[in-house]
Amino acid sequence: TWNLPFGKGRAFLNDNNILSAIFGGWETDGIATVQSGYPFTVGNMTACANNASNCWPDLVSKTTKPANQTYAHWYDPAAFAVPCAIANNANGSCSSPAYQYGNVGRGFMRGPQTVNFDLSVARNFQVKERFTIQTRVDAFDALNHPPMGIPNQTINTNNPAGTNTAITSTTGDNRDLQGSLKFTF
Repeated sequence: TWNLPFGKGRAFLNDNNILSAIFGGWETDGIATVQSGYPFTVGNMTACANNASNCWPDLVSKTTKPANQTYAHWYDPAAFAVPCAIANNANGSCSSPAYQYGNVGRGFMRGPQTVNFDLSVARNFQVKERFTIQTRVDAFDALNHPPMGIPNQTINTNNPAGTNTAITSTTGDNRDLQGSLKFTF
């Protein structure tokens, strides 16, 4: 919290005049949150018949990011393939599953990062020596950068390149504004 240096008892505009009354008693504060994206795992490939609830694919490319990464196309599904006992067909599908887990680990990919700034501004009015009224406005996610969710994690085993890798959700609210009034005695 930063009490602005204006008004009675402060460094600037500390005279008892109209400017001191207008610009005095203000304070601001804020919180910044910057973090990497949530980890996620691609998988749930239906052609992997190993009696497991989840099946992880093999990584068949050096990179999983597309050339132009967007929320509509977050990762390259063609970088993954069903663990196959023989080479994949011409269309990229596996006709003979290897009945094993793929070489991709859990949580090895990351969703989009979170950048969030919560800002507040308040004005304190001294009513009497012991009594103060504070008006306050808080802006949660002030820059309106909603924290995006993770993309679709299920790869289409019949057509990996045609898999939808879009991010279609958020993990929190967009900008929220809140006003409050507080009486301190």
